[in-house]
Amino acid sequence: MLVVGTTVTLLLLTIACFHAFWAVGGTFGYRIAYPRVKGRSMFKLGPLELALIALGHFVAALIVVGNIGHFTFSLLTPYYHTGTILVGVVVGLRAIGDFRHFGFFKSDHRPIGAKYDTFLISPLCAFICWGCFYIL
Repeated sequence: MLVVGTTVTLLLLTIACFHAFWAVGGTFGYRIAYPRVKGRSMFKLGPLELALIALGHFVAALIVVGNIGHFTFSLLTPYYHTGTILVGVVVGLRAIGDFRHFGFFKSDHRPIGAKYDTFLISPLCAFICWGCFYIL
């Protein structure tokens, strides 16, 4: 349980770091991380949105690490279990996708990011989802 929880935490922190990097203007990996349709990104994410996404992933990592007992805030202890379930559900829904542009069940496999979504991002989300429910 400890190894899985720590791995999930590190993955969430890595994802948070990528989003923070993109928020300050970095471009490495951005084109493959977000679905593109006809050469244009599906999402118009500015620095504020990317920073909020990074913050969300950081909070999710804190929730998971709190659930496995590495680092806890005594006031939040009753919420770690529910928070970990919520993180698992949200990331699991991302792995399933929107049935068109991203996720395991996407129908459009042509965009540049679709290959990476199928072989990297969706399995990563599925692992994080599984890990969240495993550590409960």
